[in-house]
This record gives sequence, structure tokens and C-alpha cells, in this order.
Amino acid sequence: MKWHTKNTASLKFCSLLLASLTLVFTQASAWALGTNAGTVISNTVTLDYNAGFGSTTLNSNTVSFTVDNKVNLVVLEANSAVTSVVPGQSNAVTTFTITNNGNATQDYLLTGTAAGFNSVSVLGGTDNFDATGCNTFVENGAVLGFDALDTATFIDELAANGSRTVYVVCNIPTTQVNGDQSITQLTATTRAAGVGGVLGAAVVQAPVNTQAGVEVVFADPLTSPNLSGTDPGQLANDAIGFARDAFRVATITITKTVTPLCDPINGPSASKNIPDAAVRYAVTISNPGTTSISLNTIVDTLAGTLLFDNKLNSGVAPASNCVAGNIANSLSNTGIAAVTGIGAGPSASPTAADAVSAGVTIVGQVISVDFNALSTSTITAPAAATLAAGNYITVHFNAFVR
Repeated sequence: MKWHTKNTASLKFCSLLLASLTLVFTQASAWALGTNAGTVISNTVTLDYNAGFGSTTLNSNTVSFTVDNKVNLVVLEANSAVTSVVPGQSNAVTTFTITNNGNATQDYLLTGTAAGFNSVSVLGGTDNFDATGCNTFVENGAVLGFDALDTATFIDELAANGSRTVYVVCNIPTTQVNGDQSITQLTATTRAAGVGGVLGAAVVQAPVNTQAGVEVVFADPLTSPNLSGTDPGQLANDAIGFARDAFRVATITITKTVTPLCDPINGPSASKNIPDAAVRYAVTISNPGTTSISLNTIVDTLAGTLLFDNKLNSGVAPASNCVAGNIANSLSNTGIAAVTGIGAGPSASPTAADAVSAGVTIVGQVISVDFNALSTSTITAPAAATLAAGNYITVHFNAFVR
């Protein structure tokens, strides 16, 4: 009987204990998805029980582990377009972005090259020459776009989820022709962070996990080549990313047009190219590239059957004013007008405001224009010597049929 009573009490205690058992987990950090490397995550279990004498809690020991370094990066061509260049251009620029998709701050070793891509296609063109003297620079953020302030040659201390712009800057040989293309490639190799201004050591994967240490795991994914060729396909788990861009040669264009201006019979209306009639020439230089071009001179030698009009006749009625050297219809005392603008040109008919006052030489049938000295009411020398990307300049002059 005594044994039975004691046993009954024991069973009652066990029932109460099981009925009131509660487990409570605590931890010192959030889930490790995206958690910074080096974060210590701790966990303790708390038992809340009741032995029939009131609620009691009991804590377990604390266990901890450290979040490891998941190395992941992506390198992209920045603007989905080639960089237009001209033969002999220095410091032509292709642009890339590098993003740290890992969970730790990293340095990145950068390598830019334009060699070794013969017959490879990128952005609709095929590589057939190598740009030279390539260097790699990191955008410093002061002024967007490559400039003299962008001097860093590696990415320093890039935080997780951070991005930087990187330029591969090369020179274009003088022998290239319109449509030639040179591929550039930027390769970024992950390095350890730590000391600002110093490229970190190589990162190495750890073969064995330690709960307290920060091991490195390469997690950059495998990719397939994209249609544009800017991503040639990435290897998985090597802590390296690369992308491609291209320089494409777009030589400046120079075109010359001639239109009837007036004749002494019909004036400007339905003018015919009869003797003593005037025609207007327009010489247009356009720059379809992405960088400015320096202009020096143009030289035009008129046929002996033409007489240069040293007053740039406007051609307006009456027909009697359609003669060489007419002052009443004069638009320019040098016989030359110049107009600049955006696009491919040519400009519309010139006005007196476009008259060139300097930079013109006429010797016999030879007309020479020096762009460094060319001046109009809207162009101050030597501005005409620099033709900005996407701009044109048109030079107008007249000639009379002898």
C-alpha cells in the first residue's frame, strides 16, 4: 500500500510536468539569409515547467555560430551600346558596373583588355582590331563620366550590395576605317577587404567549417552567354566576374552639295545653270562619334569654269542683282558663311549672322578655311576647331558659271 501511494504520486508529478512543458528559443540575430559575414548567431532553449509547486524556468547552455562569407559578384556592360570612336583617338572609354552580391565588404582586382577577341561578336559587330594601351579606372563619384579625377585602379572596400562604375580606357590606332570594331573586356577578381587604400589579399575557400570562424564560400553563379555578347558566360564558384563592350569606328563624314541660287534671267525663281548663273555650295563635316574631333583646314579648288563670289550673294530678287560681287545682296564680305549645329547637317541657308569674318584665304581658284581662326558673330575662334560629338559644321559659298 505504501508503495502504491508513492508510485501514484510520482505518476501525478510526471503528468503535471508533461502537461506544462514549454520550450522557448531565443537568438541574438535574425535569419542568416543576407546576414553580414562575421555575425554571431546565438541560441538558447528555456524550459518552463510546473512540478506542482508553481511555474519554474530552466535555461540550457548557449550555442553559437558565425555567419560565413558568401562571395558573389556580377560584372555588367553599362549601357548596351558600343562606344563610337575615330581613328587615332586617345582615351576612348567603355563603361562597366560591378556589384557586390555577397554578404561581406570586398576589394576587387580589375583587369581591362582589348586583345584576344578576334572574330568574336559583341553588340552587333565583330572584332577585327585591337585597341591599344588599355587601362582600367574606377569612377570616384565627384563628376559622373570618366575624367582626370578617376585614378583608382582597383575597387576598395565595396560593401555588400554596393556597386561601382569602372572604365576600360584605350587608344584607337590611326589606321582603322569606318565599321571596324575592337572588343574590350573587364575582369573583376574578388579580394579580401580590410585596409583602406590597399588591395586586399586573394580570397581562398575553406575546406572545413568552424563554428566560430568566418569561412569563405564562392557562390557566384554559372551563366549562359547572352544574345548581345556582353556576357560571354560566367563560370560558377570562382569569385571572378567579367563582361564585354566594344569600340566601333565611326569616321567623320564630309559631304558637299550644290544647289541653284539665281540666274540673271529668272532670278531665284526656277533658276537654271546657265552662264552667269550662281550656284551655292555647302560643305558639311559631321561627327557621329561620342568624342570631340579637332578640325584643321578644308581646301576646295574650283573648276576654271567657275568664278568665286566674294560677297556671298543671297540670291533674292531682282534678277539684276544676280551678279558676282553684288553688294546689295551680300551676306558676307569674305564670301564665306559657317553654321554649326546638332545632328548630321547640313544647315539651312545661311544668313548675314553666319558670315565668316576671319579664317578664310582665297588664292585664285583655291578656297581655304582655317577652323582654328574661323570666326562669325556666333563662333569665336578657335571654337570651330573642335567639333563636338553628334555635331556638324557647314561652310557655305557661292560660285558663278562663267
